[in-house]
Amino acid sequence: SGTGKGLAAKVLHHNGVRAEKPIIELNCAAIPETLLESELFGHEAGSFTDAKKMKTGIFEDANGGTIFLDEIGDMSLSLQAKVVKAVEERTFRRIGGKRDIRVDIRVVAATNKDLKELVEKNQFREDLYHRLNVINFEMPSLRERREDIPLLTEHFINYFNMDFNKNIKHVPEEVEKAFMNYQWPGNVRELRSTIERAVLLSEGDTLNPKYVQIDEQIKGVKIQGDEHKMFFELDMDKLTLETVEEMVIKKALELTNWNQTKAAEMLGVTRQVLRNRMIKMDLLN
Repeated sequence: SGTGKGLAAKVLHHNGVRAEKPIIELNCAAIPETLLESELFGHEAGSFTDAKKMKTGIFEDANGGTIFLDEIGDMSLSLQAKVVKAVEERTFRRIGGKRDIRVDIRVVAATNKDLKELVEKNQFREDLYHRLNVINFEMPSLRERREDIPLLTEHFINYFNMDFNKNIKHVPEEVEKAFMNYQWPGNVRELRSTIERAVLLSEGDTLNPKYVQIDEQIKGVKIQGDEHKMFFELDMDKLTLETVEEMVIKKALELTNWNQTKAAEMLGVTRQVLRNRMIKMDLLN
């Protein structure tokens, strides 16, 4: 869960021939069965008690484009039968409708369940399984594809820059290393929310490490803190006085947006003493 299935579906859509048409996502597990059919196929006015006016469903709204059915393994067998017909014949009827509506759509589906096992247990229709299983691939967890982390980080920073009217351009090396070493139990969803918080709270053009909070202890600096506290996780195999000193100075500079005067005050030294240490550590460039 949270591996980025929806993001992958959007990539497939926007890099295909249907890119100019809509992509609509629907989580089959998040909507009660009584409402799911209407969300998929729409309904005519008066077709049931609360149907005061006609409503189109995503099969109709996404005509020419793509629908992404997440958690399709949670869909009821009776509704699966209607989806099979719509996928095979490319026609359907709204609830209460008397005419077939023809559509041209691509269906992408995802689930965290073993559909083959569900078919064997008669909990998922075999015909729908084969209709959807034309091309399939497994989305590994984020920790199994760490090479995606820098690309996803860049994507989410750009996304939230637009959303929050920010201008974050730089990710400190400290944060990059922490992201690559972290296990990401919440997968892409956790990475997204971590970056969302940091972008929202950071000022200037750099992602501020003090706003990047991840829970698991990792070797190196644990990226967490505020103006009054620093938290470190140290690699005992590489622990030296010089290493600790450099880590503390870098952290103080990050927490103060590289303001040397404020960093010196935080460390309890003069600005000149701090500058001498920075020159020694080649931190002024």
